[in-house]
Parts: sequence; C-alpha cells; structure tokens
Amino acid sequence: MIIPAIVAAIALGFAFDMTNFHPRSISIYDSADIKSKLQVIPEESLESKYLVVHNTSDLIDFFDLDPALALREKLSSIGLPFKNFLKSEFDRQRVTEILFYVKYKVETRTFPSDTRLTTRWQSRRQEYVGTHFIQSIISGGSLLVSFQVQPVKPEYMEEVRNAIASHLGNSGIINEDLTKRLEDLNKALESKVFINRQFLSSGIGFRSLPSSMEGTSRFALQFPTLVKDTGDGKGSPLELEVVDLHTVAPNFTEYKRNPDLAPVLKEAFAKFDDISVAKREFESWRRGHFLPKEQREKVDGFYAKLIPANRAMTSAIARLDVNGPVIDEKYRIKIHAKVSSGSVQHDETRPY
Repeated sequence: MIIPAIVAAIALGFAFDMTNFHPRSISIYDSADIKSKLQVIPEESLESKYLVVHNTSDLIDFFDLDPALALREKLSSIGLPFKNFLKSEFDRQRVTEILFYVKYKVETRTFPSDTRLTTRWQSRRQEYVGTHFIQSIISGGSLLVSFQVQPVKPEYMEEVRNAIASHLGNSGIINEDLTKRLEDLNKALESKVFINRQFLSSGIGFRSLPSSMEGTSRFALQFPTLVKDTGDGKGSPLELEVVDLHTVAPNFTEYKRNPDLAPVLKEAFAKFDDISVAKREFESWRRGHFLPKEQREKVDGFYAKLIPANRAMTSAIARLDVNGPVIDEKYRIKIHAKVSSGSVQHDETRPY
C-alpha cells in the first residue's frame, strides 16, 4: 500500500499504525540488517497536473487519497503533507479554486524479504504495535499551489467562471500550451478578481515561488531540474510503501479497507466542508448584526439546527472505522442516506 509520507519521524522497517495514521517507534525488522541489505533504486517519475475544483470532494481524487484519511485530516491533523489544502474552508459558490500539483520521484529506498525480523514485538498486543511496517521510502520533490479566485464585484461572477472554463476546462496536464492559456486568462481576468494564493513545496529548499498562475506553470516545467540542483538531488520523503503485519505475523489481524464506503466517505467530506463553512460564515455574520426579536428568533432557530448537524458529523468522523469486511448493498444505501440528509505554507491575497 502506497501512502503519503507524513510530517513525522519515519524509518525503514519500523511499525506503522493505519488506524490513527502514525508511525510507531517499534522496529519490526533488524535495523543493522536493513542497513547491510539496503537497496537504493533510482527512479525518474513525474506527475504534473492542474484542476479547477468544483466540489470539495474533488480534492480526494486529485491527491489520490483514501477518503477516510482525508476525512480524518479534515477533522484533526494526522500529518498529511497537504493538510492545509484539505482544511481550507471558503464559499465555493463565490470562489473558484485552481490547483497546480507536481510530484517528481527520484529514488526508492527499500530492503529485501530475507531481512531479519526482530521478535519482541510479536508477543505484544496489536494495538500497541500497529497494523503495518514501512517497507519502502520514496523520495523526490513536490509542488502544490492553490489559487482561490474571487470576483471583485458579484456581477463579475459569471464572466469570471466562463473565462476560467473556456481557458482551462476542468483539468489537464501542465505544459507549454497551458502556460500560454494562462497568459490569456490573466488578460481576461485583469482587474476583475482578487486571488488568495496558498502553496507548499518540498525537495527544492527555500525558493520563492511565482505569484501568478502562468508563472507557476513555468516553474512547474522546471521542477525536476530544481530538485536535482538542490542538496544531494534526492529531495525529501514523498511516499511510503507500507506492508500489512499480518504477512509476517499471522497472529496479527489483517487490515482491510472497505471499498464500498469510498463514495459515501467522499460525500461526507463535502458535506462536512459545507457545514463547517456555513457555521463559520454564519457566526461571523451574526457578530456584526443587531436584529429585532422576531428576526433574531428565526436566526437562532437556524443556528440551533446547524450546531447539532456539525456535532453529529464531527462525532461520526471521530469514530470512523473503515477496517472491516465489505458491506452489503442495503447497508451501503442506508449509510449513504444518512450522509445525504446532512441530518512552509503561506496565504496571501492580492488583486489579480
């Protein structure tokens, strides 16, 4: 199983717990034997793409994430590298987000199956050990830039959306043609929008990133060279390959993900975002308004429904358990109905 490298100490052969998505300081394999048998496999793999986000759940597929992990990160940080992008909350009816993502893999560090296992962990209870071990660490560099585009006047909304749609469509790859289309989009949007920019980079040291979308496209095209020219040219950890402990210790329970839950969890992610945005914006609006008693009662009535919905979603995500057998269709429909009922990183804002 390939997962994003998290913001935490990681080492080959150590335990990893998928139930809370965190490494454990327990060596499953002998560290000295890993060192003597270490395999370093050169790799040159580039993924470079962009997305015009229409629904919050689009982020899950764009980042190739397990929906359960995305939900957990949304609720409370578990250390995913792009956590702030998943946690961003703004009204997508008024703001259009355009994402640029580059992932450049340089090498994989791993060890063979005949590496010596340690033994002390095998007699411990699984909840104190974990569910997996780290088999491989894939290194390289990544770039993620979000442009949140908002018209300076409400009457510009349709024009702005049409311009973005006609120049970019929904998604695509980053290339020279995209750079040209972004230059044209820049001219079409000039003086009509404000843009909030958020970015994250790894493997290229401390470099200033372009402030424009067309500049970001050019920067992305140079990204592999920038990684190679930084430090030892190997970048930083991008992904981990984790293997189920059940494969080396049959007394440990196999970790099984439920594929039937994926679409439901994606919808839950979007619903939770909608509720969170509504709660934040409503509270901000209410602080700045003094209302007559009759209107205040209606407003309080709405808030009285919003808060339980937010608490219910928060509680459900906190208790989320996706480790189990595949569910039948009737149960999947029941869960879907409940969800549907609704019952360095940096930000900067500038005129475009």
